[in-house]
Amino acid sequence: MGSGEFKSAADRADIRAWVSAPHMGLASCAPHHTIRAPTRTVYVIDRARPVRVFKNWKHGCYSIMQDGVVRASAREVKLHGVEFLVRASGRARMLRLKRKLVHAYAVGLLEDFVCPDDGNLLPPLAGRIAFYDPYRFDSFVDRDTLQPVFAAEQALLCDRGLIYLPQSLPAAA
Repeated sequence: MGSGEFKSAADRADIRAWVSAPHMGLASCAPHHTIRAPTRTVYVIDRARPVRVFKNWKHGCYSIMQDGVVRASAREVKLHGVEFLVRASGRARMLRLKRKLVHAYAVGLLEDFVCPDDGNLLPPLAGRIAFYDPYRFDSFVDRDTLQPVFAAEQALLCDRGLIYLPQSLPAAA
């Protein structure tokens, strides 16, 4: 947290209370101590390159990451050309520390997403449901068959879970 950056609205409120306290008026602040609201960086997502999407348990949404930077948060995300990735080392660390750590992703090309505070929903995807439970499985699995799922043509990550269209088999010649 650098100079002038605050993590949350509560932190900013604490600073305002500190500055306006009777014993520390604005006049007593040295001129080099500037208090300013954090600037919000807007990132552009390149839809021609893959993104990594993971469940953000802290904020109750999905995070969309590209080039190692979280570019957006979403309530629903639709991807195509999807690969389901679980990092074995991250899973082992999570099991050892008994804490939720990000180590499982859906990687693919972004089709569309809905921001967490937007009232709209993406069109439903008629497909199969998959899930990931690090305590029971080392990969994403189909909910009905419990068979591992490693890739999909399309995937919709939403409040109902992970809905995917299995990859179509190549036509026999």
